[in-house]
Amino acid sequence: METLEELRKAIDAIDAQIMTLIDSRIALARRIGKLKRDSDRPVEDPAREKTVLDHCEAFTHTKALKRVYRCLLEASKDVQRAP
Repeated sequence: METLEELRKAIDAIDAQIMTLIDSRIALARRIGKLKRDSDRPVEDPAREKTVLDHCEAFTHTKALKRVYRCLLEASKDVQRAP
């Protein structure tokens, strides 16, 4: 039987991977923001957001993951707006 400590260690390992990937995603969003500013394009791209959320929904039907992705999209837009 697994212990609480073992399960939490497994979550910690996954969290480290997730944080690294999110950090990479945010760095890319920052670069996208610069490209959008340089070409006078708006930060908001509803079609792109729908594509990302549709892909998320196709991957899994859990509402929790879709909520996480909505937060990621908002964070990405915040980063894109920053100079």
